[in-house]
Amino acid sequence: MREAAAAELRRLADAAGATAFVTALESDDAVAVSVVEPTHLFAHVAYRPGLRHPVDRGASGIAVLAGRPPVRRSARRSPRPATADMR
Repeated sequence: MREAAAAELRRLADAAGATAFVTALESDDAVAVSVVEPTHLFAHVAYRPGLRHPVDRGASGIAVLAGRPPVRRSARRSPRPATADMR
């Protein structure tokens, strides 16, 4: 997936002047799969491949959920902080 997204992410990052990334769903986590910073960096965003957070916390996870059918949850999950998984 990283290789397939690399060229388009580069074009997007350079056109937007901001970090572009692909996030995938893994269990209940959103995981950054590929991250590309713009060639001419104005501000640095510390977002690296392997960063994971609960899918219902953070813009990228919420965007993934927006494209899926709603899931009914019986109990509210306790908040978990984002972590870097460098496997």
